[in-house]
Amino acid sequence: MVMVLSELHVSQAGIGIRGLDTDSAERLYNLEKYQILKRYGLTDNRFKANYNAYLQRVEEMEYIYARVVDSLGLQETKLNAMQK
Repeated sequence: MVMVLSELHVSQAGIGIRGLDTDSAERLYNLEKYQILKRYGLTDNRFKANYNAYLQRVEEMEYIYARVVDSLGLQETKLNAMQK
């Protein structure tokens, strides 16, 4: 779940900086989301069911998102190091 959420957040951020109109951005995000979920063997319904299950277990969701933040921070550090 951590990797899926991390990739979804990176996708959203990448789409957000493109300056697309709302409809185009949403279509692109849905396409990228489908591709990300497919890579992890998930359907949208299965992802939503898992996500909603974690929402019922707040401590687990907090732990997952702490790991997502760590993962995104590590990716940012690696990108910054490559740009130097």
